[in-house]
Amino acid sequence: MDWYRRRGGAADEPVLSATDLVIAKLLSFQHHHCDFAWALPMVRALREQVDWPQVRRRTSSSPFAEAFLLPAGRDWTGRRRCR
Repeated sequence: MDWYRRRGGAADEPVLSATDLVIAKLLSFQHHHCDFAWALPMVRALREQVDWPQVRRRTSSSPFAEAFLLPAGRDWTGRRRCR
């Protein structure tokens, strides 16, 4: 994950890119925790800032991430999904 610094108030704050945040959330899905409902609003809000081909590449080992990214065979930007 790539962190970058953002000036926030009196101190610099570490910040994740939208792509890295989505990847981290998708890879957190497991057999005992696979509730997509909390992730949908976050992903919809970030969809224009995310590098979707990179998300698919970096989450390809997770069947839960694949299931999350599968709806209608399209990614969140409306383009056909990448393989």
